[in-house]
Amino acid sequence: TELPVRDLAAFLASPPMACLRARLGLALRGADEPASEGLPIELGGLDRWAIGERVLGQLAAGAAPSDVAAAERVRGQLPPGALGDGDLRQIGTEATSLMAQATALRDGPARQVAVRIDLASGIRLVGSVPDVHGQSIVRATYSRSKPAQQLRVWPELLASASAGKKGGW
Repeated sequence: TELPVRDLAAFLASPPMACLRARLGLALRGADEPASEGLPIELGGLDRWAIGERVLGQLAAGAAPSDVAAAERVRGQLPPGALGDGDLRQIGTEATSLMAQATALRDGPARQVAVRIDLASGIRLVGSVPDVHGQSIVRATYSRSKPAQQLRVWPELLASASAGKKGGW
């Protein structure tokens, strides 16, 4: 029996959601929800997070901060004019700081570690672990680290350490 690392990580982060997804094919949240047609006046927490994730991803891909800001203004999820400028400036500052911190932790270029480990129970752990830099997994996300996120990366770290070079993880 094979167990993908991604499935183990998802189960540790949220057993009920992982079971719903694996057994019934259900997801409680998704990107399929229609966009609001109203004009935003202030950003809610989820809107701020979504914009921050996009900004962080674009900065990580090498986009210029001015291009990222222009794209977010055109997207239409920010409050209009000066109302949105302050939010965008704050999100941009935080995302730039997160990118600098992640860059400082990276040791070498990103790579994926292939995982194929036979466990004593007869289960084979398979998959790949992305975002490996040297002997560390380095990911930047626009959110505070929560226990579920830490549990999600734990099996990836163990699998990488078992599949890769020994020591230093």
